[in-house]
Order: sequence, then structure tokens, then C-alpha cells
Amino acid sequence: MGTYGQIDAVLFRSYLKKRHLTQTELAKKIKVSLKTVQRWANGKVLQVRMETLQEVAQILSVHVDELTMSSAGVHQKS
Repeated sequence: MGTYGQIDAVLFRSYLKKRHLTQTELAKKIKVSLKTVQRWANGKVLQVRMETLQEVAQILSVHVDELTMSSAGVHQKS
């Protein structure tokens, strides 16, 4: 059984925008459906495999912790 995390939708959309990357482009790069990426962006996915989170983080040039729900409070306090 693998490790899972939850993508913070607000941060995820922000990083996509900063990288000038569309949801479609990201989906193609990591070989998942556009619908999957849309669900991440809308906060409708509860668990994402750690391997997938790592791929997304690498493409967005951020650390996995910067994409996950556990980091949301840290970013809001800054």
C-alpha cells in the first residue's frame, strides 16, 4: 500500500499559473487524465499517490510539502 497526500487546490492553481502551465499540459506531462488534474484544482480528490505528487512538484519546481494540505497553514501565516 502506497503513501498518499492531498493537494491544496489553491496552492496548486497558483503554482500552475506561476509556471504558465495549463491543466491540460500538466495532465499530458504526467500521463493522467485532464479530469484528474481538474479534480485536484477544484479540491475534489481526497488522496493522491506520493509518486504522483512528486512528479507534479518536480514539474512545478516546488517541494511536495508546498503542494499539500499540511502546508496550507504555513503559507497563510506568512
